[in-house]
Amino acid sequence: MDPAWMAIYFSVLASKLMFMDEKETCDKRPAGVNFTGLLRNWYDSALLFLDRADYTKRPDVSKIYYQLRHVLRLQEWGTEDVARFVFDADEQLANLISDLPSYLHSDEKMTPDTEARDRQYPFIPWQKKSLAKVLLYYRMTISSQLQEHWLDGSTDGARTRAICISSARGLIHSTLTETVDASNCDPGQFQEGPTPEKVLTFSRAITMNIFAASAVLALESLHTEDDFSTEIQQGLDFLERVQAQNLVAEKAIKFLKEITQHH
Repeated sequence: MDPAWMAIYFSVLASKLMFMDEKETCDKRPAGVNFTGLLRNWYDSALLFLDRADYTKRPDVSKIYYQLRHVLRLQEWGTEDVARFVFDADEQLANLISDLPSYLHSDEKMTPDTEARDRQYPFIPWQKKSLAKVLLYYRMTISSQLQEHWLDGSTDGARTRAICISSARGLIHSTLTETVDASNCDPGQFQEGPTPEKVLTFSRAITMNIFAASAVLALESLHTEDDFSTEIQQGLDFLERVQAQNLVAEKAIKFLKEITQHH
């Protein structure tokens, strides 16, 4: 039993539970165990196996940890320091994207051969869509570290701002135009076609992405004449649909409405 994989396993279980309400978990938990107790058990299990894995001694992780510890020194970061770190991180992410196999590129040209391949291996289009959303999220997150600096005028940041805004818009569009969140389903699960209830159930895992993208655009709208109202409203509409089953969505709606009211 690999403790590192067990740590990931229990982390996923705990995170899934956080996006469910207590009623949903009644038939999924042992008798006599309440919602909070189950969450605590899985969360503690994840920490236990993470400790047993001693992850900082793994060659690849320890090297990254050392590099980050050196870069993230205990001192106040100036605008140039943040900008250099953001540019470097985005460049490395761009290199990662370029190194992906062709079938995982979102702009892959569809041909009869690729369509036949996707029918034979239905997990490929799901992986492609899921990975595209992940990459959009991280490009947005990395770039948004400079947002407060370009908003206060301490840096131009035109290129980084463009990447951040386009990634946020793309994340909202690509997520909300899908019938089902592919990252949470397995092959054959929707052979009979998606229903509104299934779509709503599988939308919980993307709440944080929608909130993060909407928040970036909402903050930007306070300082620019650019119109992001359509995307922000789409994000709010989604969050309002899932708030009954999602405490994160409830808090996100309040935050976004407070920002947009000042626009």
